[in-house]
Amino acid sequence: MVTAGVLDLAACGTTNPDPATCSIAMSTVHLDGDPHTSTGAVRQLTVSDARGVPVAWTLTATMPSALANDSGSLTGPNAQIPASNLTMSGAACAPEAGNLNSAPTAGSNGTLDGIVTMCSAVPGSNTGGFTADANLALFVPSSTYAGTYSGTVNFIVQ
Repeated sequence: MVTAGVLDLAACGTTNPDPATCSIAMSTVHLDGDPHTSTGAVRQLTVSDARGVPVAWTLTATMPSALANDSGSLTGPNAQIPASNLTMSGAACAPEAGNLNSAPTAGSNGTLDGIVTMCSAVPGSNTGGFTADANLALFVPSSTYAGTYSGTVNFIVQ
């Protein structure tokens, strides 16, 4: 007998990652009066489809609010970087070792103020484990205050 499991998503090796230790690192920007781009990457999300039936799934990403300056003393629009300034591109998804299914279809590029599809699997090629990665680029306006900025990117598989 073969019993069914669930459709699940893991980051940093767990389905319940700790934001303090499971984060996306972006390159440092040096303020000099010009706008700059900070780059980073989403590395190795894992989709596990153990439902045991041919049902499609899609992995998406979104950032529902702006990145905020972590300094409590800086406020206003220059202490935030809009979610529309964070772009995801180059998504790649692949079956894990031992999964004989074809690779899911890579999604499109887009800004994370909306929902960006990283990849999707069609019925019949959806089961097993898959890894997903993507590149990130953050446009930092010249008027941005110095400091560390943080925000939350939500990844959803359904």
